[in-house]
Amino acid sequence: MRWFARGLTLLLIAAVLSRTALCEPRIHVDAHLDPPFLIEKVEVEGFEASRLTFNLSVNARAIEYAVAVAGGIVVRGVLNGSLLLFDFGRPVAGAEVWIVVRALNVSDAMATLTVPLPLAPLEAGAANVSFTVRGIPSEPFDVVSNFNLSRGYSPDLLNYLRGNATSEPGALEVIEVRFSASGLAPAVESLVRTVVVEPGTITILDNYTLLGLAGQGGSDVTFAYAANLELKSVKGLVTFYPPTLYGATRTGNLTLVKISLIAPPQSAGDRARVQLELSMPIRLEGGVAKIPAFVGVGRYIPEARVLVKVHGTATFRGLSPVEEWQEDGCRVYELGVFKLLGEDVEPGVQAEVMFAPRTPTRYVAVSALLAAVAAVAYLFHLRVRKEGAALAPAVTTAVASEFSVALRERVSNIETLVDAWDKYSAGRLSRQAYRQLVSKLKRREEDLKKRCREEASTEAAAQALERADRLVSEILSQLSKLEETKLGVEKGTIPKKEGKKLLSELRGSIAELLDELEALIE
Repeated sequence: MRWFARGLTLLLIAAVLSRTALCEPRIHVDAHLDPPFLIEKVEVEGFEASRLTFNLSVNARAIEYAVAVAGGIVVRGVLNGSLLLFDFGRPVAGAEVWIVVRALNVSDAMATLTVPLPLAPLEAGAANVSFTVRGIPSEPFDVVSNFNLSRGYSPDLLNYLRGNATSEPGALEVIEVRFSASGLAPAVESLVRTVVVEPGTITILDNYTLLGLAGQGGSDVTFAYAANLELKSVKGLVTFYPPTLYGATRTGNLTLVKISLIAPPQSAGDRARVQLELSMPIRLEGGVAKIPAFVGVGRYIPEARVLVKVHGTATFRGLSPVEEWQEDGCRVYELGVFKLLGEDVEPGVQAEVMFAPRTPTRYVAVSALLAAVAAVAYLFHLRVRKEGAALAPAVTTAVASEFSVALRERVSNIETLVDAWDKYSAGRLSRQAYRQLVSKLKRREEDLKKRCREEASTEAAAQALERADRLVSEILSQLSKLEETKLGVEKGTIPKKEGKKLLSELRGSIAELLDELEALIE
């Protein structure tokens, strides 16, 4: 009997402790900098609720994306004034919440990071909170916080801050961190992803547009893919990267890809482009394939356009393509434009695949072969353009005088831009002066483009504007290729002889495009 009473007492104590533990909410916030965003993962434990409401105060307007997972339920966050609400529809015990905030402001050589930490949801009682702010690229020289924070550094976390607190429901702590903007990594502005599905292999072609955030920004970018993806190649606008400028390392369940950009953004607002090619074996179960359309890259992507290209046909389950078309003997399905977080919160994509009865065209990058094919195609393209230009009838348009004036100014601005390149390539303009001038001229191009659109009131003007837009876009693209080629030659990643030839071809192409553009105002 004594043994029974003692056992019953222990059970009661355990039950009380268990109930007490359940009634003491525990919150952990892991916030890491992904310039210019701050990605906060909020783990909520120790109580049940059917919804979670966080107070972000004025910082709510800086939220880019918010999603929560609990009990297999994925819900998007809804903003209501200064409150961020997640409604699960039924009680759940614990949740993982991701909040993406545009939190970084760069002014001259200084960066200011504003960290809004939601310490506890309104539905919780007093909570025990721990938090980490990591990924700060250089040692902070000023930190403003109401808490006593510990500081540290590690190769994985970079510079970080840590703290603990007991929080009331709906509490919010805002930390401000100032540090040097020198070496700040470029932001990922957008991604165009093409998933190529063929017998035996799935290939992912990720085309990134990177945006410079600082005048002395970094030239290295890092992506983190799933470990089952194998990196095949890295390519810029013009040429494939040599293995000395990139590397892939498998760590745990990730493949880390680090790239030293051949032509990194030189100042805030500048753009760079890079393509990664990765592959994995295809697995078909009953003719159904899992399509890695939303595989994460270790960065938040504010705009990801996703295409699936099949050597045959595909019938998708649970997700309908917004558009589809035939291209090079393949069926291309556009799934849409998404925000990509990559924390398994995006929907899985499955498709019934029927391959066409033909030999697949592999998308494995053989650099020398592709470079040779590209060169031949480019020379053929130039020849066809020259012949076509000689045969094409001249298009004359009568446009309104206001539009004509705006178009003339726009053409003159592009001519000045090309002239700036000529001076820079001839050594009569320093790189810094060239970048500053180009930045100014590109801003003026945007203003003049807008003005032309406002003045294009006739059908003839609209046709001329459409042609001008296409020509200007091609000229700017060729100028970017010229810049990348020049840097590649200077760094030794492109042989001088090959680089000289490519520079000449690109400049010749620009001359032809400029002639066509000038013909619009004659």
